[in-house]
Amino acid sequence: MVTATAIADKTLCCIDGDSLLKGLAKNTNFCLDVLKGFTADEEERHPKITYYENQRGIKKRPAGLLLYMKGKFGVAQEGNLKVSLKREDMSNVLGTSSEYIITLLTDFKRKGLVALGRGKITLLKEKELLKIL
Repeated sequence: MVTATAIADKTLCCIDGDSLLKGLAKNTNFCLDVLKGFTADEEERHPKITYYENQRGIKKRPAGLLLYMKGKFGVAQEGNLKVSLKREDMSNVLGTSSEYIITLLTDFKRKGLVALGRGKITLLKEKELLKIL
């Protein structure tokens, strides 16, 4: 399960998951349109920061996701990303295991690219994360 917290007033539209999956399975054009709709606004501002591409190696996807989250939701006064995703949620978004996401984030931390603590992520070297892409 993926969870989210709105940081501003939003309208929520609930769609039955089974119906959506059936529609996506039957119509690949619809599937692509849905994916494009989820990321269109960010792609226009930052064309390199699209983390869902299958062609991109899994080691590059977390860097893209972190940069996307910063661009989309911003940074709190403390310097950490305003939005927080659990490792399991990140793995679901990126199509890998939560254990692998933990390994990659730990590697980012070891390299000084991010700071991790109590569910909060701080981007320390954005230019280096962009180079990973």
